[in-house]
Amino acid sequence: MLQKASMRRWGSRVLSTIPWLRRFRMARHMGAKFEPCYRAIREREGFTTEQIRTYQNEHFLRIFRHAYDHVPAYRDLYAEAGIRKDAICSIDDIDELPCIDKEEVKANPESFLAENVEQYRPRINKTSGSTGMPLNIWVDEDLATMANALLWRHMNWAGLTFRSRSAYVERPLGYMEGQINETDLYAADRARKNLTINTALIGPETLPKICSTLADFKAEVIHGHPNMLLLLSEYLRNNPHYRIRPKCITLRSEKVTSDERRVIEEAFGCETFELFSQWEFICFAADCAHHSLHHFFDLGIVDVMKDAKRVNPGEIGELVCTGLHNYSMPLIRYKTGDLGTIKEGKCPCGLEMPVIEIHGSRGKDLIVTRTGYFEVMSGLPVKMQQVKPFRQIQFVQKDMDRLEVKIVRIEDLSQEEIERMKRVVSEYFLDQLEVSIAFVEDIPRTEAMKYKYVESSVPWRF
Repeated sequence: MLQKASMRRWGSRVLSTIPWLRRFRMARHMGAKFEPCYRAIREREGFTTEQIRTYQNEHFLRIFRHAYDHVPAYRDLYAEAGIRKDAICSIDDIDELPCIDKEEVKANPESFLAENVEQYRPRINKTSGSTGMPLNIWVDEDLATMANALLWRHMNWAGLTFRSRSAYVERPLGYMEGQINETDLYAADRARKNLTINTALIGPETLPKICSTLADFKAEVIHGHPNMLLLLSEYLRNNPHYRIRPKCITLRSEKVTSDERRVIEEAFGCETFELFSQWEFICFAADCAHHSLHHFFDLGIVDVMKDAKRVNPGEIGELVCTGLHNYSMPLIRYKTGDLGTIKEGKCPCGLEMPVIEIHGSRGKDLIVTRTGYFEVMSGLPVKMQQVKPFRQIQFVQKDMDRLEVKIVRIEDLSQEEIERMKRVVSEYFLDQLEVSIAFVEDIPRTEAMKYKYVESSVPWRF
């Protein structure tokens, strides 16, 4: 049996070196357009500063002219500002264009859709809502492929290949399909060498099984949201007999502090590599081998602004981004609500991609129940919005059995609508909490301009 298993592994390694078979497997899992897109983005990694500028200039003019001709919101905005299409001749003219913010897009998203949107075969993404309520964004099919290729650029920089064994500690099973799986602790995909932990079922009683499963799987990389990885790290620190030793960990979704990063690295005995991304697909940035966060210039243009003016390199301001490839719903001079800086000088890794630094995070967005821990993800407020739209939301937990939901209303809710909202929240937390709703006038932002989804005074327990 051991000899047969060894032969199978040897045969699999040999077959993976055959170019046409590798391309076939890639197309089967990621789509036929992925491989040429991936090759192109890897080639662009070596671009000089001048080549980066030429690339951005060409794609900026294309997306601006498309928006001017085909997107009602920009046509009206530029007409009101007195901007002619032929007056914008290069990326140097970008400051002539007015900025837009999320509230404008949220108030009338259809006006930001291209009149010929169907030809780009878009899908709908929902933003995380960390700087406000989630927003629907239409994303071109080709841009979704490019985003996947850029994600693999990030993983390649972390030392991973398409055949690396991967574990995911990111979200509940069934979350993307709209129905959380309440029974399976994990799901394994042998063909893709993937293991996905069901974060909805992570709790004091399941953590031993989860940790032993991760140890047995021997993942080369663990992908995860910082909150859940910090939770696992705290448990592993108290239970060091679990030997979970990946080559690296990728941190997604939320910014982590240097102290939090160190806790995760010590618990798992490996380096962490950060990915900063936005569901609008206008700004991605990833750690290189020297842990500098390089902005992926081929996805979008990033300006750092304060009081409607660009700040100097090294100064903190709001990230104002222009997407270069989303023709379904162009976002030009879009105020993201994220704070950051563009750093001076070149990175020791040799790449000439800009290096940025993101400032601030929402903190630990975990709700603690008697059986587990829940991360509040964008899908919950989206489901609540289907009952009745509202402006802002926050989840406040003062003890383990009760949860207060603060809502800034757009209009009054009937008692039936309030009860339906409470039911949506209760089901998300698997009916483990007594839910109440309180209506407030405002929910303040943090210093990082984020809305803190969760205010909890309930400590984690193991």
